[in-house]
Amino acid sequence: MGVPTQNSLFVPTTFDLIIDEEQWAPLSSTASVVQTFTANPAPSARSADNPRGNAQHFFYAFETSSVSSVRIVVDVTAANALATSGVWVTVTDTDCGCASFSRNVWCGADYPGWLCEIEIPVHAEHPGTTAFYVDVYGLKGSFSVAAFAGLDNCVYSDGESFCPARLLNYPYWPSLDASDLDDKASCLYDELIDAFRNVNGNGCNSILCADEIDDDCQLALRAYACAATFNSCDAAGFLDAHICVDTCTAVEQACPYTFAQIGLAAFDCGHPRYSSDVCF
Repeated sequence: MGVPTQNSLFVPTTFDLIIDEEQWAPLSSTASVVQTFTANPAPSARSADNPRGNAQHFFYAFETSSVSSVRIVVDVTAANALATSGVWVTVTDTDCGCASFSRNVWCGADYPGWLCEIEIPVHAEHPGTTAFYVDVYGLKGSFSVAAFAGLDNCVYSDGESFCPARLLNYPYWPSLDASDLDDKASCLYDELIDAFRNVNGNGCNSILCADEIDDDCQLALRAYACAATFNSCDAAGFLDAHICVDTCTAVEQACPYTFAQIGLAAFDCGHPRYSSDVCF
C-alpha cells in the first residue's frame, strides 16, 4: 500500500503498513511443536534504530473431542540468561478478540527450567468449549509447545515410599511431584494418628492409649491419607477433590472412634467432601 508521511515536531517519519493474515498451526499431545524466533522476522527489517529486530507472534489451535481438562505446556529453550528473556503465552477460547476465556503467563526465568503450563484442571474453570487458541509472543530464542486433554493430563503411580501402588490404583492429577504428594500424605497420616491417640488432650484416655491403635486402624488411616492427597481424575480428566466415601467408612469401622468423636467434624463421613463416584 502507499507510504504515508507523518510530520512530527522534530523529524518527519515514514512507515509501511502491511497486513498479514496469520494461520493457526495445529497442536496435539502426540508431538511438541518446536519454533525459533527469527533474527529478522518478515515483513519488518532490523535497522540501526531497531537493532534487536521485532517481536513475533506464533499462533496455534488445539481442539478436544469433548469438554475435558486442558494443559498447555511451553518450554523455552536457547534463551539468554537475562531475567527479561522469555515469552508471553496466551490461551483463549476463540481466534478473535472477543474471548470469554483468556489466560496468559510470562514464561521466563521465574519458572524452573523455563518450563511453564497453563491448566484447566477442574470443571468449574472450563469455558465449556472444545477449541482453544494459543499465542506465543517473544523476541529471542526457541521454544516448544504441546497441548494435552482429558486423561492425558493424569498419571498413575507405581507406588511411593508411603503410599503403595495398591492404594494408588487410579489416575490422579499431578498437582505436585509424586514424592511431594507422598510426603503430604505421610504428614496427614501422622496428624490423624495423633488425633485418634489424643482424644482427651492428654495422649491417653480410659478406652484407648497411644499403643492401642491396632494395625487395621492404622492401615485404614494410611489409605485415607493417600486418597485425600492424591486427588483422583474423573473420566474427562478433571481433578476431583472428593474422597471415596468407602475410604471414610473404613476408618470409622476399623478405628474405635469416628472423626466427629475426635473433634474432626469436617472429616465426618456425611461431609460433602465424600462421593461414591470416585470409588475405584
